[in-house]
Amino acid sequence: RDSESADYLIAGLNATTESHAAISEVFGYCLGQGGTPDLVRERGLDFAEGRNGVKTNENTAIILYRVAADMGDAKAARWMGWRYLQGRGVKKNRKLAEQYFTIAAIQGDPGAQDALKSNFGKTVRSSN
Repeated sequence: RDSESADYLIAGLNATTESHAAISEVFGYCLGQGGTPDLVRERGLDFAEGRNGVKTNENTAIILYRVAADMGDAKAARWMGWRYLQGRGVKKNRKLAEQYFTIAAIQGDPGAQDALKSNFGKTVRSSN
């Protein structure tokens, strides 16, 4: 949909050995064919859990979660926060975890607000 999303896709695809079909699907979802934030996030969950006819692929899930978070999806931002905090599919990075949790918390996600408080001792006000 935009250059930032395309940059995430290119970086993710350079770091993985996806099949051509999976790559095509990622581009389709993120660059306009059904690419609402919640649909992109849910397709990421499909890849994270190996559901709805796709094989589990954490790299593809992360690409889709990042794009959905950039599109304004608070759940996807929270999920990226957890991935960075736990090092699930990405290198552990507390700073990025905190940033993703903060983005989601500002958007009103209660799970992100709890995660910020319990893991970083911080609270933020929701913009909602």
